[in-house]
Amino acid sequence: MEEVRQELRSLHPDDSQIVVLKNGVWRIKGIIQVSRSIGDAYLKKQEFALDPSMTRFHLSEPLRRPVLTSEPSIYTRVLHSQDSFFIFASDGLWEHLTNQQAVEIVHNNPREGIARRLVKAALKEAARKREMKYNDIKKLEKGVRRFFHDDITVVVVFIDHELLQYGDESTPEISVRGFVDSGGPSSFSGRTMKLPSSILCLSLLASTSLQILGSTCSCLHFNFPNFDTTSVDDFSFSPGSGIANGSLQITLSTGNITNQSGRVCYTRETLRLWDSKKRTVASFRTEFVLNILPNQQQNETGEGLAFILTSNLSSPRGSSGQWLGIANEQTDGSPANRIVAVEFDTRKSYDEDLDSNHVGLDVNGIRSVVQYPLSNVSIFLSSGFDLFVSISYKSRFRLLIVEAMQLSTRGLHVVVQAWPIDLSRYLSEEIYVGFAGSTGEFTELNQIKSWKFITAGDFDSKAVRQEWTGHR
Repeated sequence: MEEVRQELRSLHPDDSQIVVLKNGVWRIKGIIQVSRSIGDAYLKKQEFALDPSMTRFHLSEPLRRPVLTSEPSIYTRVLHSQDSFFIFASDGLWEHLTNQQAVEIVHNNPREGIARRLVKAALKEAARKREMKYNDIKKLEKGVRRFFHDDITVVVVFIDHELLQYGDESTPEISVRGFVDSGGPSSFSGRTMKLPSSILCLSLLASTSLQILGSTCSCLHFNFPNFDTTSVDDFSFSPGSGIANGSLQITLSTGNITNQSGRVCYTRETLRLWDSKKRTVASFRTEFVLNILPNQQQNETGEGLAFILTSNLSSPRGSSGQWLGIANEQTDGSPANRIVAVEFDTRKSYDEDLDSNHVGLDVNGIRSVVQYPLSNVSIFLSSGFDLFVSISYKSRFRLLIVEAMQLSTRGLHVVVQAWPIDLSRYLSEEIYVGFAGSTGEFTELNQIKSWKFITAGDFDSKAVRQEWTGHR
């Protein structure tokens, strides 16, 4: 920018070559585009630029004073409702794209893969300048590639005004896309980080959507610190399900409990998940304490339970065993099921099942879209220890966030997973929320000890805040 060039010239009045136009790009000493850098010590201290054998880091004349600084340039801006995003990128991107070109790419394309799209646009432009094809520049070997483009790393930050309004503190994991001269994504690509979502929600390579359908379109909220006979009228129970020992028993808890399935749904109100006329989709958060008690007389357990969003209060016939009360052999995977579930699976029942201790996202059946092995974080579902679960749906980002924590004799263990899904594609406008579960030849007690549910639009309600904190 012109003001940066003027700043450098004022700091180095005796150096006519402090800023040089080279290959169509302004560069400090004809070498580097940036004026601030963490590295590049040879442009900061003379002793790092004295070795003539290091031709790349050797200056033709000694430095009188540093030409780069590691002190950041700080820019402050008050966020306004029309502010949608901003882009962080290394100079490898800006060497080939203007600010306006980058902004138009982000504005006119889905959020999913937007950082990758910017990198690809820069690489295509680098190839065009050398009269090459994009696929050819990707094939260049390490070392050679540096002559065609600089390192490119891109971070796109989308401003979540909904989180700013409601002060929601949950944060999905995110990823960063970089492209170096090694011929592929850098080793940093795909690493996750966590930032305070009370200010911003970052969408880098996270699989989300740019389409914003609106704010919450329902106001369902309830809080059950425990369950007793006064709670019965608030729920529907499939045969064998019920309330016992202060908990929702999702499957039969007494007698012959083998090969059972069950569903328990909250029926006092339905959740208006989306509105086809207003093009709005609800955001929500639910928290519950799950406890799976193993049968001490058996060496194995089965099958598990799931939090469900559904239009159907009844368990399908033949949905015991591996079917988790979600589907059966005939209906598994059918779009007519209209059900989305977060499963807590305690038995490996088919080839695609990761193991007998995982969490997964199910759509219209039990074959999970994505799974995560809980043994990786020392959480064990069928250990008899309580599992504290929080599930949030961010409609603006089409993102389902699952957080779980277990305190046992082994210590405190936590897992966080963020999964992209547009619930309005799979579910009816009005749905029930609840739980489903099953047993097979191996059994367990599938229990929910407490349960809270709230939609995002209710966070400003004093009555709901009291209810959310346990004052029912």
